[in-house]
Amino acid sequence: MLYFNKALKTYIKRKDDKIFIASMHNNFGMCFNQLNKTDKAIQETLEGIEILESKKKLNKEDLLFITAMKVNLGKYYLKQDDYKNSYTFWNEGFEFYRKIEQYNSDFMFVSQKLFDMYEKAGQNDKRDRLARFLIEIDPKIQYLPDKITLYEMLQNYYLEINDREKQKTFSKKILHLITLYNEKNQKELAQVSDLLNDYLIKSINQKYDYEVNIQKKNNWLVLVSSLLVITVLAVSFINVRKKNKKNKELAKKQELTLNQDIQSQKNRIKNLQLSLNLKIEMEKAFLENLKQIKKTKNLNAEEVVKNLIFKINNLLEIDRKNNDIINESYTENKMFMEKLSERFPVLTDQELQLCIYFKLDLSSKEISLLENIKDVTARVYKANIKSKMKLEKETDLTLFLNTIR
Repeated sequence: MLYFNKALKTYIKRKDDKIFIASMHNNFGMCFNQLNKTDKAIQETLEGIEILESKKKLNKEDLLFITAMKVNLGKYYLKQDDYKNSYTFWNEGFEFYRKIEQYNSDFMFVSQKLFDMYEKAGQNDKRDRLARFLIEIDPKIQYLPDKITLYEMLQNYYLEINDREKQKTFSKKILHLITLYNEKNQKELAQVSDLLNDYLIKSINQKYDYEVNIQKKNNWLVLVSSLLVITVLAVSFINVRKKNKKNKELAKKQELTLNQDIQSQKNRIKNLQLSLNLKIEMEKAFLENLKQIKKTKNLNAEEVVKNLIFKINNLLEIDRKNNDIINESYTENKMFMEKLSERFPVLTDQELQLCIYFKLDLSSKEISLLENIKDVTARVYKANIKSKMKLEKETDLTLFLNTIR
């Protein structure tokens, strides 16, 4: 609640898109619901809906979020045994998803709730129409868990109306899908295991090779620096005795230049060591994440697999494509942001920082990992930045940013 409130104040102060402000009120509603303060949950959610609906032009993302908030309202009203309002908001959600033909998990949820309400109200004709509609859209549902949920609803319905043939048909379909789902999970787990093993072995080898190369470079730099220091000191000592005052001043200048070179070499060594430490810390963080997953109980296998694959791909992508981020010059970033700010003063500090990632052509998922935000938030930021720069929708933001010198 504390951090959601801070975020809300930030969005209002920066006059960000209303979808962010509305989302904070929706978050308040979910928090109050967890605290069993249902009245406040309803109040906050209604306020979020009102804020977002006040936009002049609602896009598809806005409408989807409004529908999600209305589905939440249905849950809160059901908690208060207000079946009328609960039905109203769930039915709105059902009709919206049906209109845009988005038959996802949210659609399955409201369909299940409507099924239950029709059963309690004895509205068998509506249950029958809903069952027929669900059978019609069956081929359009590709996601296995959603398809299993669909078949479970139909199986229970036909069991209740004593249609044994159809009930058996959907029971067989459920068993078949569960088998496919388990096989898919096992295959994905095996792939993840292989990826993890390959990555860990590769990381260990790279780490060893990197440390060896750094040590060689360090030894070489120290040797060269030492030889240079000894040589210059020797020459300086001889010149002090043999040359006049002018030659002595020249020797001092040479010594000063040498010291600067030595300091520069030391700074380079330090930067190389910092780079090595950063890579090691990244690997430690990844392994700690694996340990946490191993310790956690009641895992959702599919979500864990997806999360692991995402993090693995992210690490591999960072290694392969974005190594420049680790070693990128702070001065260059600062100069780029200053030039960008001068050209587009309407950009906020957060948007200027994100422009660095967009310039490097990072994906929304990569940016979400680096900035600890949702990938959809990164996409919204990108759209807002293009709007503030008055760029066409077709314009490639990455190409445009790379033209700024």
